[in-house]
Amino acid sequence: MSARANTRQVYRRSDTGYAKSADTRRAILRAAIQAFGRAGYSAATTRQIAEAAGVNQPAINYYFGGKDGLYKACAEEILANFTGPLGEVSQRAYTATQSGLDRDGAAAQLKELLSALADVMILSEEVSEAAGFINREMREPGLAHQILYRNLWAPGIELAASLIANAKGRRSVEAGDRVDAIMMISGISVFAPGHSVSMQVMQWEAAGEAGKALVLERLGVQIDGWLRA
Repeated sequence: MSARANTRQVYRRSDTGYAKSADTRRAILRAAIQAFGRAGYSAATTRQIAEAAGVNQPAINYYFGGKDGLYKACAEEILANFTGPLGEVSQRAYTATQSGLDRDGAAAQLKELLSALADVMILSEEVSEAAGFINREMREPGLAHQILYRNLWAPGIELAASLIANAKGRRSVEAGDRVDAIMMISGISVFAPGHSVSMQVMQWEAAGEAGKALVLERLGVQIDGWLRA
C-alpha cells in the first residue's frame, strides 16, 4: 500500500475526526493565517499551526502539501474573502468605467465600491483575523505577496483611481488619482478591528455599523468636493 493510501486512512479514520475534511482544512487555514500574521513565514512553524488547529502535524502535508502550500492557500483564502463580497460591485463599477460615466455617476459608483469594501474590511470577522497577515505581506513581501498584489491590491486601486478620475471630469488616470485611491482605501482599513490607535482615538471597542457609516460619510464629503471643483 502506498504512503498516500496510508495517509488517507489516518485522516479519514472516524466520523468525528478528519472525515470532516472541509472543517479540518478551514481550522488549519484559520490557525495558519493568525500564526503567519503574528510571526511571519520563517518564524511560524507547522507544529505550532497544527497545535492551534487541533490536528496532527502531518495533516498540513495532507491538505496543503507542506508549509509553502499552506502559505499560498492562506493568501488564496484571504483573496476569496475579499473578492466574493466585492465581485459584483467591482464588476459593475468596471463595466461602467468602460462604457463611460458622467461625474455624478462615477461618484455614485465610487461610493458604492467603498461601501462594499468597508463592509468587508470593518465588519467581516474573517478579514479582521487576516489583518496581521495582510499587513505583514505589505511590509515584508513573501510568497503570498504577488497573489494579493496581482489579484486584489493593484486592480482594486486602479479601479478606484479610474472612478476618481471620472468624478473629477477626466477619462485618463493620473498619479494623483492613484494616490487618492490608496488614501481612501487606507482610510477604511485603519478602522478594521485590531488597529489599536484608531480604536483608542475614537474610543471604540470596534467600529461596527455606526463607525463604518461615519467613515463613509467623511469619504463622501471628499468625493462630493471633487464634483464641485
